[in-house]
Amino acid sequence: MKRTCFFLMALLGSVLAMAQHEFKNPRQLSMSWGLKIDQVDLRKEATVLHFTFRAGPGTQFTIPDHSYIQADGKGDLLKVVQADGVQINKSASVPESGVFAYTLYFPVLPEGTKTLKFGEEKGSWCVLAVRLEQRKLPGLPDYLKGKWYSTDGEGKLCYYFMPDQALCRNEIWEYGQVSFKKRKGTVELRNEADTLLLHVRKQKDGTIKLGTDRKELKEYSKTRRVAAVSDEPYDMENYLKPGKAVYRGLIAGYSPEAGFKTGKVIFDNPITGKRENHLIRIAPDGFFSVELSVYSPQTILVDIQNIVFADVFIVPGKVAFHVFEDRNNYFMGDLARVNEEYKLRKELVKGFGWKEFSQRELLDWSPEEYKAFCMKKLREAEEKLKKMKKEHTLSRRGEQLLAASLKFEALMQFLEMENARNGVFYRHKDIKKEDYPMPKLNDAYFDFLNGENLNDEEGLMVSNTYFYFINRLEFSEWIRATQVSSTLDEILEYAEKREDLSVEEKALLKHIRSKEAREDQKKWDDFEKEVKLDEFLSRHQKLIVKFSENNQKTVTMLDYIKYVELNAQKLSEKDKHVIARVKEFMTPEIVQKTKAITEKFGKVYREVYAKHRFVANLLSTKKRLIRVDSIVADRFGGKEPLAFQLIRMYSALKMPLSSPDRTEREIQEVKSWFSEPKLKNYLDEYIAEGKRKLQALENSKTVSIYQTGKVESDKLFDSMMERFRGKVVLVDFWATWCGPCMQAHADMKTIKEELEGKDVVFVYITDPSSPEGRWKRVIAGIKGEHYRVSKDEWNTLSEKFQINGIPHYALVGRDGKVLEHKLERGDRCVNLKNSILKALRTEKQVQ
Repeated sequence: MKRTCFFLMALLGSVLAMAQHEFKNPRQLSMSWGLKIDQVDLRKEATVLHFTFRAGPGTQFTIPDHSYIQADGKGDLLKVVQADGVQINKSASVPESGVFAYTLYFPVLPEGTKTLKFGEEKGSWCVLAVRLEQRKLPGLPDYLKGKWYSTDGEGKLCYYFMPDQALCRNEIWEYGQVSFKKRKGTVELRNEADTLLLHVRKQKDGTIKLGTDRKELKEYSKTRRVAAVSDEPYDMENYLKPGKAVYRGLIAGYSPEAGFKTGKVIFDNPITGKRENHLIRIAPDGFFSVELSVYSPQTILVDIQNIVFADVFIVPGKVAFHVFEDRNNYFMGDLARVNEEYKLRKELVKGFGWKEFSQRELLDWSPEEYKAFCMKKLREAEEKLKKMKKEHTLSRRGEQLLAASLKFEALMQFLEMENARNGVFYRHKDIKKEDYPMPKLNDAYFDFLNGENLNDEEGLMVSNTYFYFINRLEFSEWIRATQVSSTLDEILEYAEKREDLSVEEKALLKHIRSKEAREDQKKWDDFEKEVKLDEFLSRHQKLIVKFSENNQKTVTMLDYIKYVELNAQKLSEKDKHVIARVKEFMTPEIVQKTKAITEKFGKVYREVYAKHRFVANLLSTKKRLIRVDSIVADRFGGKEPLAFQLIRMYSALKMPLSSPDRTEREIQEVKSWFSEPKLKNYLDEYIAEGKRKLQALENSKTVSIYQTGKVESDKLFDSMMERFRGKVVLVDFWATWCGPCMQAHADMKTIKEELEGKDVVFVYITDPSSPEGRWKRVIAGIKGEHYRVSKDEWNTLSEKFQINGIPHYALVGRDGKVLEHKLERGDRCVNLKNSILKALRTEKQVQ
């Protein structure tokens, strides 16, 4: 008997020695849905991770042999050596229960490791940070730990008592003194700004009474229960009233060793038609807070390192508090209920997905049949919303928000027939696009765009959806103009009215107005239409641009035609016909006459567009809005709906209205496009803000810092540019996976050769989305200075330059100041070259 006891004690001692430290349910930050580390054992001979994977029954997955753990987000990758419950490199299947448990063994972690990272070197599963530290429990009774919801029908999450911190009042708190006797007690909460003493009393039914005043405690429950409430819908009458909204929250389980410290708020602004980025800075404890300037209740998109990608509803003067934990997210505070209800949006608009609208049979549908399909999907979604209202007891504000989201998601899909058809071609590579030409949409098709829909201010509440609806409307066949460019005579005549013509420009305008010039121009215009010359030039655009860039002498259309004839790889019969007709039309007399006119007026001709660029933009925009004007007059009796006013705003803000060169007369002319006073006031403030930014940029000073990895984020770009002082810098934000970026690199090669020896530097910046190995191979063929920055640094630069897509170009002067935050590259990057040359001419050498 004694020997048996001794053996059991020895065995127990052996087991305890093997599992020196056990961390059950450790705090973790997972990037993989359904994957959780339930326990970590730190043993003498191994590090053991116990997992559960939750997914649909039958889901297949594999544990590869390159699965690893890493200490504190740095150091060697320790590869898996053994597995229990699953075989390495062999497919496994989730059982009917939906839960698959298994264990993986890894080499021993270095002593003193605080967090570990689990991942797959060539796969997608990843847990960024698992805390290997015992939680400091404050002595809370077990019944108090967890989430507590209001019982007043709102069902708001008001308190969350976590093991090492508490959440309430839109703040994060540390525990102070905790004192409990039986069912009563107090909890002291502290942060940098305040101290709270909470009085707690447990009820027999499992609820609690809680508050800072023991005489006025409120009831809370661990079960979220909602009921109908007498809330009022949001009043959108006062939209465009400036205000501040706060978005803040907590990433539970966060650790700086996770490898990121920032995220971003993306706001698709439906008033300006521009995407805005706002930086989120994450504190070491996972807390973040961002103040946003807003004009009405609206939605934002939050993107934090693939951990968070969620729509959030914010309101001026309110705080939206967002908590992320184990791939789940929930809200606290005043906006908790409406945001919890808005999470239903994904299910509500599910029927408007890419798969539903890229069916093969769509190619055979008439516009009316496609429209009927859209209407059917809309009716199904409306029924779904009615069901949601009943099942989830939606508040009036939640229903208002979901209804607005559904409405404009559906209206957008009505405008997406061409894109939907393109989706079919993308999914079915065997179908040729030319076999299924896009049917023309007549005005009757767009009758769903009535005054009620186009004037619905509630669209602004769901700003990220409404933004795209206005965009699709602006470029729809109903509104889109076919010819919007300004002609030379139009520009000169407009400038003449403004008494803004030079002597040379007056001579050119006089020539254009002459009877002989008008007759010649009419003959040419008729000929162009007859042979469809514009289509020929479009087909051979690359050769035309190349010829233009490589020729400084006076050339005519005949020269372009001959160049295409000699250099095109293949000419169709249609091309040959056009070439023959141009040669026939361009007689020696006409060629000589054209060259004489070009030599006389060529210089001033080229300078007109540079000098009067704003006028050209203004006239082009007016042409683009002619169709809007006619629709407003014919269909809406001259009273313009909000959606059309926003199309005007998008067009107005594409022009540099904040430039010091803009005259008050020009600004007033643009303002005259708007009938809505609130939009006029908004435009005034937008222009004023733009001028303030330009002035601040003019007054800013360069910070002489060279080590970019150790500088504050707001000084990051200055430190990167410091070494290039005295030179003009073209900055290219790009990625190895970006096709247009790679094409632009190829186009820039000849431009670099032309600028060889000049004071210009080409700087290329990418982020971790460009794999390091491929990045090194690619940049070997790209002459310039290269940076591969961290995700946090990229987020900082994205906010500074408002990067909404790549490639994105910026121009920096010799003194380190940003001259242009965003440049258009133009055909074959010609605009970039011209911007560099202009900066080289005008920028003074920095001493």
